[in-house]
Amino acid sequence: MKIKDIRTYVVENPAPHYGGLYWVFLKLTTDNGVSGMHDRGCV
Repeated sequence: MKIKDIRTYVVENPAPHYGGLYWVFLKLTTDNGVSGMHDRGCV
């Protein structure tokens, strides 16, 4: 199994910004179609 694609999503957190101004998510996809997402917390 090898990583085929990595995507990063930065999402603005609406006011009052509980948890930070932005949230960062990472999506990994493998060569056999398995994918998963992970949140990296606030920035």
